[in-house]
Amino acid sequence: ILNRNLFILSQTTGAFSVNGILPWQLDAGALAIAAGGEYRLEQAGQHNTDIRTQNTGYGVGNVVPFSGQYNVEEGFVEIDAPILKNNVVQSLDVSLGGRLPNYSSSGLVQTWKLGATSQLTDEYKLRATWSYDIRAPSVWDLYSPGGPGGITCRGLRGNDAPNPCFAVSGGNPNLQPEKANTISAGMIWTPSWIN
Repeated sequence: ILNRNLFILSQTTGAFSVNGILPWQLDAGALAIAAGGEYRLEQAGQHNTDIRTQNTGYGVGNVVPFSGQYNVEEGFVEIDAPILKNNVVQSLDVSLGGRLPNYSSSGLVQTWKLGATSQLTDEYKLRATWSYDIRAPSVWDLYSPGGPGGITCRGLRGNDAPNPCFAVSGGNPNLQPEKANTISAGMIWTPSWIN
């Protein structure tokens, strides 16, 4: 008897984007913009599992057939603005961006990014970014039926010999996107003697 499983993933997607220079100028240069949108359909499933694995006949790797899907519509915009040019520093550019994804599994989420890059001198450049990010749950995270798997558990009194037991894990259709605030910064040093 073989413990077999067919796992199928599929993605259907369509996207568009536009970018260019805006007609308005700042003292330090031109404003640039990018905008666009995307539609994505994510589908996944486990199929053709053998009868023994469906009845938890193995110590590990018992899989149950399932299928699930979600779709997302998303729009984004980003603007790059030169703030300073040869004034205090050689250059200072700021970028602002935002995304608005709408997941069929969890609803509308707003994400954004604020970044700055400054060429201080010929040798030193600073970069910093502050963003609010998400990771949406996958089809597996949402809909996998789970199943028991064999593990080793500690004895009941703590000093008893270990014994075999089972753990059950699976998806949760009520999961929401994971959220994070991210701040990063760094300096680039390009020594003049390299050139």
